[in-house]
Amino acid sequence: MKQHRESLKADIVVAPHHGSKTSSTASFIDAVAPDYVLFAAGYRNRYRFPDAAVLRAYRAGGAIPLLSAEEGAIRFRFGPGARHAPEFYRKETKRFWRTDVAPNEVGPTSTTTK
Repeated sequence: MKQHRESLKADIVVAPHHGSKTSSTASFIDAVAPDYVLFAAGYRNRYRFPDAAVLRAYRAGGAIPLLSAEEGAIRFRFGPGARHAPEFYRKETKRFWRTDVAPNEVGPTSTTTK
């Protein structure tokens, strides 16, 4: 960080060590100044990553935190015409049991012929 501080700026950063207490110092967050920070940590992980103080520090630095434990797979598209906004697998790919069908609309009716 001392030698290359100016070249550390990034739009998106994957939080070091899943967002543990010692993973991201205020000077690191300030140097990187990300728009988004991705926390790759499992749901209900035993270490409780990301640490609440680290989440607050990234938010205070202006970053939008994205947690894989809550969102599932998170994708950013790059290149010409890309929208540079996160895409969330769980929101875009609904499971068949998570439909917006009313209870009395179970599905297509089946008819049998004899």
